[in-house]
Amino acid sequence: MTPSNAAWEAMPEEESEARWSRFIDRFRFRPGVHPEDWPAVDEPAPSVTYDLTPLFEAAEPESSAVLDRLERQVLASLTEAFPAGERLAVLDWQHTGQWFRPHLAADVPWPVPVFPNGDYHLFLTEDLTDGILGHPWERTLCVFGPRLTATLVPRLNWLPVARSRS
Repeated sequence: MTPSNAAWEAMPEEESEARWSRFIDRFRFRPGVHPEDWPAVDEPAPSVTYDLTPLFEAAEPESSAVLDRLERQVLASLTEAFPAGERLAVLDWQHTGQWFRPHLAADVPWPVPVFPNGDYHLFLTEDLTDGILGHPWERTLCVFGPRLTATLVPRLNWLPVARSRS
């Protein structure tokens, strides 16, 4: 593994499927494209769910400075919230998962962005206590768990809040 990609490691398919299964069971994940299906999970306390509609409506959101800002703030929060050796499971709906080591990710492109660009994107601790779920159809980003709400929520005060649980 070279230093340029040490932050990201492909997860074996069976492990990726097992992680999705654990997440589905724990949070009662219900994928769906219709408003009556939302929210897609039983959002735990603490959690804050942000409305990403302004980012979706931005011209060329995939390359916007706003998305770069979001990714930088998420990375800063992850490196503050978790010790250097901790890895996160990153699950991308209908794709093989990745292991992510945030402390090694400075200036490294993310194969799975935090912004849900057409699929559900999930950054999740191995014990399921903290995570970030991006919902592409509801256009939301749910930040949950004590460590991430403490470090990421203050950084995302520029995004509108859709709902929160304390």
